Amino acid sequence: MQEKYPEEVFVLLEKLKDNSDNGLMEEALLQYREDLESIFDIDKIKAFRDLCTRAYWRKNLSELVYYQLMEWCNKRLAQLADYVPPMGSKQKIFYGFAVLEEQKIQRCVINANLSCIYEERDKLEQQGLYVTAWHERLFTVERQESLRSVNQAMTEFLQQIYDADMIALIEKMEQLPGAVDQKKLEETLLQLSEYGPAAKQLGQYYGQKWGASQNI
Repeated sequence: MQEKYPEEVFVLLEKLKDNSDNGLMEEALLQYREDLESIFDIDKIKAFRDLCTRAYWRKNLSELVYYQLMEWCNKRLAQLADYVPPMGSKQKIFYGFAVLEEQKIQRCVINANLSCIYEERDKLEQQGLYVTAWHERLFTVERQESLRSVNQAMTEFLQQIYDADMIALIEKMEQLPGAVDQKKLEETLLQLSEYGPAAKQLGQYYGQKWGASQNI
């Protein structure tokens, strides 16, 4: 790992993210949290928590406000997680996430294997696509043919979570400047490429996380 990622790589990445937060998403996220006060939907809150984390990575959210929002999300999720319904012999948990494009859900990815979900999300993010947090849902599956109906049900479930208001909030964040501008990222990637393709890929990964590119 040291040969693949020498110390100089992390020095360059540290310089790339050395920017102050701009707090441009704070008002919108705090307002959305108020709207969620009367909504007891565990997946809606998970989606909101993921969005807050993305805003924090982009430095569109100060550390203080980020931790306030995380405290609220985690407290609400703990309250809603008290009851776990029993699982029958023909029931199975499936995981899914949505790919957003042009202000709507472009497609959904579903799998009963969570590690596959992680791998697919990572692959799609590296392609520059905006993918949502992953969500889980319990389905009754009696026959192999019913997997198509599970896919449709998961899609409808995700469409309820990522409604027009949630997607508008995501789009607002994606249009704001992040912690790193594109020109600075390109210059850093050029320097990182001298240490090999893995170092450059690492720079691209963090550049995207820090909001150097527009995804929607």
